[in-house]
Amino acid sequence: MSSKPYAAKSFGQHFLIEKKIIEKIVTDFPPQWPSGIDLILEVGPGTGALTKDLLKHNHPYLAVEADRRMAEYLREEYPQLNLIHLDALKFNPPQDKSIWLVSNLPYNVSVPLLIKFSKLPNILKMTLMFQKEVANKVLALDNGKFKNNSLHTLMQTYFDVTLLTQVQKGHFAPPPKVDSTVLSFVRKERPLLPLEDFLVLESFLRQCFQFRRKKLTSNLKNNYSTQELQEIFQQQKISLDIRAEDLSLKEMLELFKRARRLPKE
Repeated sequence: MSSKPYAAKSFGQHFLIEKKIIEKIVTDFPPQWPSGIDLILEVGPGTGALTKDLLKHNHPYLAVEADRRMAEYLREEYPQLNLIHLDALKFNPPQDKSIWLVSNLPYNVSVPLLIKFSKLPNILKMTLMFQKEVANKVLALDNGKFKNNSLHTLMQTYFDVTLLTQVQKGHFAPPPKVDSTVLSFVRKERPLLPLEDFLVLESFLRQCFQFRRKKLTSNLKNNYSTQELQEIFQQQKISLDIRAEDLSLKEMLELFKRARRLPKE
């Protein structure tokens, strides 16, 4: 049996070694487990810190690993493993199965992967580890205060998100430079907007939060006239001087609904 491959910087690899954290992740079952989930999908299993225990569920399982060394090691370590050697950003999960996605996401592509998988309606549950700073954005936490952002609004529109556990640098080998956070996502049975609106909403939010310190009206002025913005803001009883980060989730989604009814200039 070959030795474990070393962590490669090019893949942003840091291997989880803390057993208590591993146990919390692999037991973060969907509420309807196991009947409501057809497949466990693990992205970036690395040397298999989570894989060993995920396989113990005796449930259909699929792993996607971009690093050929890791893929070869895991196939030797777990001959029964169903594994695809592919960059997860290029991977399209099966559409005919309800999925629980589990991953210690690579820091450098965590947000693109989150967006990619959030758009897929059959991914009902996600247990994902992020750099703590990114997790705080999903939770809209900024030094203990609520500060809205595009990622928070997008995720909260389609998922119920909870903090599962905090992860310290020393829980990895090699240790990263920052702490991490594991978040648990459960897809809303009744999303706040239809999933067909996902891409349009994402684009609108990028515009709203393009310049964080600017007024929201300044960020939107390239697409809507001053008069249109004044009318919308007055209808919602929102100050024209407000920043996007100070709007609640409900206010931001209402703004989106009103703005999309207007023809763009």
